[in-house]
Amino acid sequence: MRNDVATLIKQHFPQDRIGIWQDPEETSREIFVEVKSASRAEYFKAAQTGNRCDYVFVVFSLDYEGENIIEWRGKRYEIYRTYHNTLEDTMELYAEERAGVTDGGEQTENQDHGSV
Repeated sequence: MRNDVATLIKQHFPQDRIGIWQDPEETSREIFVEVKSASRAEYFKAAQTGNRCDYVFVVFSLDYEGENIIEWRGKRYEIYRTYHNTLEDTMELYAEERAGVTDGGEQTENQDHGSV
């Protein structure tokens, strides 16, 4: 049951006319989500690829348009993997809190590695 609200954020990194990268431009929109904890199997599978699954966000398939960040309860999480459940027509967004996922120009702090 999708009983919570989160914000999907797509970042685009433009270049100026001489090719220098500029600050990210963001587009965002709110959607309904179901928030799940990662299973033990998913936690260890993520660790094998250098990730740490903090949450799994379940959304309607039509609501997801390839965004790479999800914000929930004031924190930003990077979406590192997705799974399309065709039986329920939902997308599972596997997300981790990661240093360097920006929040309005500020970098987030990661508890495991200190501030970036």
